[in-house]
Amino acid sequence: MRIWRSRRLLERKWDRVIAIKKRGANAVLVLRNTTFAPLFLIGIAITYFLFFCYTVPMNCPLCKSSDTKVIDSRSGPDGVSIRRRRECNKCGYRFSTLEEVEILDLTVVKSDGRREAYDRAKLEHGLKRALEKRPYTVDRFKTLVHKIERDIQKRKKDEITSRDIGEIVMNHLQSFDKVAYIRFASVYRAFEDVATFQKELSGLLKKTRKK
Repeated sequence: MRIWRSRRLLERKWDRVIAIKKRGANAVLVLRNTTFAPLFLIGIAITYFLFFCYTVPMNCPLCKSSDTKVIDSRSGPDGVSIRRRRECNKCGYRFSTLEEVEILDLTVVKSDGRREAYDRAKLEHGLKRALEKRPYTVDRFKTLVHKIERDIQKRKKDEITSRDIGEIVMNHLQSFDKVAYIRFASVYRAFEDVATFQKELSGLLKKTRKK
């Protein structure tokens, strides 16, 4: 009986905390209880504090103003990047920004045992050398990089060997560009003689014919 009365008393107090008055599409919150009002205001203050502390404004590249807004957002073809169209409220200049997934806290173990932090620039440099003078677009290249990094992230490990990264790269290059695949494989697998190189090329041709 005492528990039921306490519950009813708590429900009545809560009913007096917030009254919602609807005017059109707006809802006005009215605090009617001084006991819960401070807690409500503290919650609002914490929310605003976190918002302004952890939200980094995007400055206008023309007038350097931080008063900008997003007017359009579109997902990239690979599904792991977002292109946003922004407008400066001060000068009216419009510009685009690109948000991409970034691999953090990943250590690459080299063949000689050395350890170094993962660097996307090194991956892109190796791919560009293999794709030198080959036809490809910037968007296709970015999609290739994102697919490789997605397979790296799927392993869910803090460390990965350079050999494993090389195998992932070769798997994607094989369908991206056959010539680039052979170029990368010749350096990565370090073919000792012509026979080994010919064997790799023959295997690639068989896979191509099956498709």
